[in-house]
Amino acid sequence: PPSHWSLLRWLWERTSSDASHLHGELQENHRMTPHLAHFTEHVLGYEGFHACGKCGCTCHADYEGYAVPLLELSQPDACARSITVEEALRSTSAFVLIEVKAPPEPSAAIEEEAVLVAELVQAYLARRGLGDDDGVFVVTPHHTQRRAVSRRLELHGVRKGQVCVDTVERMQGQERDLVIVCYGSLIDLDEPGELDFTYSRERLNTAVTRAKKKCGLICASDGLDPSAAACETMERQAGYELLRRIS
Repeated sequence: PPSHWSLLRWLWERTSSDASHLHGELQENHRMTPHLAHFTEHVLGYEGFHACGKCGCTCHADYEGYAVPLLELSQPDACARSITVEEALRSTSAFVLIEVKAPPEPSAAIEEEAVLVAELVQAYLARRGLGDDDGVFVVTPHHTQRRAVSRRLELHGVRKGQVCVDTVERMQGQERDLVIVCYGSLIDLDEPGELDFTYSRERLNTAVTRAKKKCGLICASDGLDPSAAACETMERQAGYELLRRIS
């Protein structure tokens, strides 16, 4: 199989033609608020996917209706953040896409994205409710993004250990109440390798399904309207189609 395939995908492909009874998709989700489960079913395309409380599961018995609630953020103080931050953290929205216009210089784009992430994290940690996690996941596809976000978090006074900033591969199988996904400074979209990386359906799908209560996807406007090269392969087409559906 191709080197980027997971073992699970290889097993799936290996058995699908002659042993379909050996595998199937899990339909119950024990991680997400029903709002994100609804998003997963109708936007990401997992037909029949639902939060486990709907079928009588009591693993979230501490919550009303056996369902993971939305964030319990307090109201902003007099020194409110930007409108973008306030809209993104609104408790009634379980999934938010923040579209940013990337500046011409890649380094500036990375820094602007890092500042936005740091403001979002700082505001969340200051206003989270008693039932919300005291930590955040920040998914950064490239290591340059990870370093920039880590520096900005330190400058904003966020203590080490409260925020995990890493690639989607490192986040796989993990979860947090709030997850921020950084696709706002992936702007070298004339390079075949970057196109393959950006429009990887599996990578994007994994990134936006780490959240329990809220996911915020920061996305560059160029990423939503790329050149025709983004559709030159079936793999890129699948990733681009998913990004457009999310948008």
